[in-house]
Amino acid sequence: MSKQSIIGSVKSGNELDPVILESTVYLINARLLEAEVLCMTQSDENGRYSLSYEPKPDQFLYIIAEATKKVIMGNKVIRLMTIVNSTTKHVINELTTVASIWALAQFYDHKSSTYFGNLKGLEVARGMAYNITTEGGDYSKVISKSPNANETNSLQTVNSLCNLLAYVIRNMPKYLSLSALTQKSKHTLDVFNYIATNPALNVQALYNLSSQKIIYTNPLKSQPDAFTIAIKVNRTGNDKYFFGGPGNLVFDKNGYAWITNNAFQTTNTSSNFVVVLQPNGQPADFSPVFGGGIFGSAFGITIDNNDNVLIGNFGWGDSNPVEGSVTKLNLKGKVLSPTNKHNGFTNEIERVQGLKVDQDNNIWMCSFENNRIVVYVNGDENDCIFYQLPDGSGPYDLVINKKGEAICTTSGGANEPSIIFKLKLFIKLRNITMTYRFADEQHKPDFVGITKDINDNVYVSSFSKNAIYKLYDTGNLQNILKGG
Repeated sequence: MSKQSIIGSVKSGNELDPVILESTVYLINARLLEAEVLCMTQSDENGRYSLSYEPKPDQFLYIIAEATKKVIMGNKVIRLMTIVNSTTKHVINELTTVASIWALAQFYDHKSSTYFGNLKGLEVARGMAYNITTEGGDYSKVISKSPNANETNSLQTVNSLCNLLAYVIRNMPKYLSLSALTQKSKHTLDVFNYIATNPALNVQALYNLSSQKIIYTNPLKSQPDAFTIAIKVNRTGNDKYFFGGPGNLVFDKNGYAWITNNAFQTTNTSSNFVVVLQPNGQPADFSPVFGGGIFGSAFGITIDNNDNVLIGNFGWGDSNPVEGSVTKLNLKGKVLSPTNKHNGFTNEIERVQGLKVDQDNNIWMCSFENNRIVVYVNGDENDCIFYQLPDGSGPYDLVINKKGEAICTTSGGANEPSIIFKLKLFIKLRNITMTYRFADEQHKPDFVGITKDINDNVYVSSFSKNAIYKLYDTGNLQNILKGG
């Protein structure tokens, strides 16, 4: 395979205060367990560089520029970087450095001062970095326009971080105090990676340093809670259809986000589509997805053991003749559930909320309206077992433990307390048995969302009490967490 070249320049600041950085420039390939330097070069007195390498499949490339000229004090302290995208020209500056570090933070190896890891995760990081910057070292359209720009504080946070880095480059004694605020750091990549992974530490001191010299205009006007960068997205894939009450989401094996969309934004009725976003937040080419019973999709969404997306439809409004259903789609958005007068799978269910799949591909559903926990055995609507709860229970969410048991919540009502309970499925006996029941009769919380940890302890949110209840797998209360 013929060699390919990357050309560009290394510089600090912008037209307000440009500084050329003569640097040693490294082209690095991030592999699974280590990083590999493919080639290196020296930039000229104008900061320009040229790298030549042999492209191979499944490479994730990034460039680190290590300042060799004594900019202020000391060598090899200033390191800037950029992630290589599809073009052959790449400027390296504060903006590309901040974008790359915040996107790649989880892949940083402090010992080697390099990035490496799973290729799929790295590709997601590349997409996020280029939501912030461009190959030319400027702002991307994503961060510089609605719904970001001045509608959120992400652009201003990026500018403050760039000012902080630019100030370090121009004022090396301040670098020492900056390091003292973070950790024993060898260079700027160390320091800023530490900030990215500990964004709520030393915020006041770092903000004060970032305000010393304004090179990147439109920075934060006040101290933030943390130096995090969130990118807001609002495109569904069709300008006629908008986000309206996203209720929940799940990520597929390709990193795509499948998002329930409960209501039409412009009318008081249920939405009939779900939204699918690529890892960089842009809509998939088949988004939004219609059909298969999608109507008022709310809290219930999961992926089964065959990589099919299952969506619980709560459904409300005068146009809904059926009280909810379950929709099945493949990962390309193809409808696999019925699209007819029944609209999706409906056997024994009415208005599904929580929805999970166990290790044997049994689909567990919180059927809110008829107060049942319903199981489709191996995903088969016609092979159905259910556990009947008292009227007014309002089953809301569930999680599956390592034994294949379901721990469920009910939101409760005037005559029924909100509870947490565990169910065990016996397929041959056509039976579901409750093995524990937990209720807090004193405080009367309303239990809704539930999750679990690796030891099968469960964490259940109470909306009315602003608390998280933590239960052992035995059903005994471990703690009530408040104050966050």
